[in-house]
Amino acid sequence: MCCFKAKQEDFAEYLTEPLHDELTETDSFDSLITSVSGMSCLTTTPVGANLSPFDIFSDGDPKTMFENLQQISKGSSCLVYKARDGKTNETVAIKVVSELPSMHHSSNHRLLNEIAILSSCTHENIVKFYGSWIVDFSIWIVMEHMDDKLSSLRKRRPFKESEIATIIRQILKGLEYMHDKHLIHRDIKYE
Repeated sequence: MCCFKAKQEDFAEYLTEPLHDELTETDSFDSLITSVSGMSCLTTTPVGANLSPFDIFSDGDPKTMFENLQQISKGSSCLVYKARDGKTNETVAIKVVSELPSMHHSSNHRLLNEIAILSSCTHENIVKFYGSWIVDFSIWIVMEHMDDKLSSLRKRRPFKESEIATIIRQILKGLEYMHDKHLIHRDIKYE
C-alpha cells in the first residue's frame, strides 16, 4: 500500500523530450528494480496490532467530501478512483476495498495494519495519506494522486543513467525513512 514517489521537478526534462519507438536501455533498469525489490520481501511487527479499527478511520461521509470519481484501476479486491477533494480542490486517489470478510479475518488485519503504517508516514518520497473511512461495507483509503506511473514514463523513451540514479536515490530515501521507523516494505515494484 505504501507508494514511493519521485519529485516531479527531477523529471521536467524527461516529460518534455520526444518519444522513441524502441526501448533499448530499459533492460538494465528492469534488472536493477527487480534486484532491489527482490531484497525487500521481509516482514515486520504489525504497527496496527494494538489499534482498534476506530483508531484509524475518519469521521464523516467521504461520498460528500470527494467529487468527480473516475475509476482508473481495478485490482483483485479493490477499485481505484481519481477524484477531487471538494474542500481543497486537490486531485486524490481513492482505493475502495469492498466485500470485506469479518474483522477477525487475517486479510482485514493486514489491511488495518497497512492503513496504520501509511497514516504514520510523512516523507517527500512516500505518497501522502489523507484518511480512511468505512462506507457501506467497504473501506475507502484516500491518498495523494500521482499523475504518471513510472512504467508509463519509461515507455516514452529509454531512461538515461542519471535518471535511473535519481529514481533509485529517491526510492532509497523513502526506504531509509521507513527503516528508521523500523518498517520494512514487503512489495516494492515499479509502476
